This record gives sequence, C-alpha cells and structure tokens, in this order.
Amino acid sequence: MYQEASAIFYRQRRFVVDVSSRRAYDEFTAEHELFSFQLQTVRRRIRSLTIILKRIGGDFEQKLAPVISDMILSGELRNLRFQLLSPGMDTVFQSRPLLARRSGVGADLEHTPPFQRLLNLVADPDLEKVEILIAGVHLRFWCAFHEESRQDCPCSEREMRVNAQRWLKVDWKRLVKTYGSVQKILRIGER
Repeated sequence: MYQEASAIFYRQRRFVVDVSSRRAYDEFTAEHELFSFQLQTVRRRIRSLTIILKRIGGDFEQKLAPVISDMILSGELRNLRFQLLSPGMDTVFQSRPLLARRSGVGADLEHTPPFQRLLNLVADPDLEKVEILIAGVHLRFWCAFHEESRQDCPCSEREMRVNAQRWLKVDWKRLVKTYGSVQKILRIGER
C-alpha cells in the first residue's frame, strides 16, 4: 500500500523549495532533510520541483545544483521550475536603492560558474518541462529574455511598485543559446 500511495504522492505533487536565504541551504542539506544524503532515495522519486532563489551563487552551485542533477539523472525529476527573486526585493518600496542594485549588480552574471551551472541544468535533455520565472522587478540583464518587450518591461521605474510581485516567464532556450557553454547531449538513435 505504501509503495502505491507514495508513487502517486511523489509523481503528482509539485515540491517547492525556497532557498532565498543563505541559511536555507544549510537547513535543506542538514541531516535527514530533503537534500541530505539520507533522503537520496526519497528525493529521487520527485517528478516536479520548483526552486525559489534570490542569488545564483556558490551555495547554489556547490550544494543545490549537484542534488538537482542527481534527481534528473538517477531519479524521476522531469519538470523543473526556477523562480528567481530580485536581489533587491527587500527594498522594493525604496526605489532608489533598488534601481542602483538593478543597474549595477549582475553585470557579469552570465559568465559566473553558478549561472553556467543553472544553464546546464535547464538544458538537460531528460527534462520534459522547464521554466525560469523572474520577479517583476529584476536585474536589467533579464529584460532581453522575458516575454514582454523592453519598453513595456515591468522593471521600469513607473511600474516598479505595481509589478513587484508579478512573475515573468524567461525564454530559457534563447538564454542557453546566447550564454550557455552547454554541449548538446545526443541521445542514441537521434541525429
């Protein structure tokens, strides 16, 4: 009974992991937590996963990305969504500090190893559905990749307060094509 019920539970639910604070990485990798070694077998049964990030940094690259990769390669993970908060979301109603952060931070984001690791994950051919969503208020880097045109971008000053909690879908395939150093994985039987 457990085998049948747990199979439905892990396949039909979307698991959401909020690692928007640095402390969250340590909590999720602690003993007997979701990303610990002890729960590897359980974790590999998850089919749909949403990761909420505030920073694409070293903790993501070293602690989270290897676990997600294992869930794809050795497990059943097939639906992966990243929701990326703005580094300045905590100052969303103080526009001047936010604008300074949006324009300055992230200028070389695309060249960092953690960002390249994110691109490698979303480009995995075993994934059936991939989404990258960014907060309505975001680094200017993302403006070229989300669905709305740059002039109508919700991150503009006048719309910033209204659209802070809105999510915008990123064209992740174009993002990978533009900045990824991903080698296309060819499955046997494909040309």
